[in-house]
Amino acid sequence: MFLPLVEPILTGELSVNPEEVRELEEMRIHWPFHLCYSSFDRKRRGFYDIVVAEQTREGFEWLRHVSQYNGSLYCDTESIMGSNRLALITLCCIQSRSILLWRVHRLDSRRLAILKEEIERFIFRRRGVLVVFGPESFFSKESTDNIQPRGRNPPFLLNMAKDVGVILDKKETLSDWGARALRRDQIEYADMDALVLYALEGGWIEERRERRLPCKLFINNYSLKNLRSTKDHNFLHLQN
Repeated sequence: MFLPLVEPILTGELSVNPEEVRELEEMRIHWPFHLCYSSFDRKRRGFYDIVVAEQTREGFEWLRHVSQYNGSLYCDTESIMGSNRLALITLCCIQSRSILLWRVHRLDSRRLAILKEEIERFIFRRRGVLVVFGPESFFSKESTDNIQPRGRNPPFLLNMAKDVGVILDKKETLSDWGARALRRDQIEYADMDALVLYALEGGWIEERRERRLPCKLFINNYSLKNLRSTKDHNFLHLQN
């Protein structure tokens, strides 16, 4: 399996050479894409719209569009391998059926601090939190709800997703998130890492239909602070 190969990297036991990651990324550019999650298929009813924000203003535009809704956002981040420099913030708004991929790899520490403050203010005004899986050191603990079960050996997201019927593909874990442009596989990978958190809280996504497994919510040693609203709203399409 792929997971045992990357587990030492994810746990920090093995370092990654950034140059090797870049070389791998150059090869991947010429490979055909293989990720095709149903939730992001624009031909399906109720798909989740994807917004890739290359500029800071595009990210704030997305926040303004989803500000009409209250409640929590599902969040994940990606960093540049070998440097731990933040490269991507993914925010998923269930009510608008929209997911933002906010590329921040070009921002300096001052602008990142401002961005963090603005996102946390935004989620406070929504009377919600940022739902995450595992510690997200970029955001404050007060603004996040970590739904990863506690314990000496906490489970990986890949395994938790399987228990709610979602099969994740983690081959993009070693991607170059600071590349000039994100590939389609990177985009779908990052989107699903945020959307699957909704499924872990009992929400319905198309991927659960494709593999019919009994839903198991792991609530031992932790509690879900708030049940998020699962009411569907008309999706919002943002033009870049």
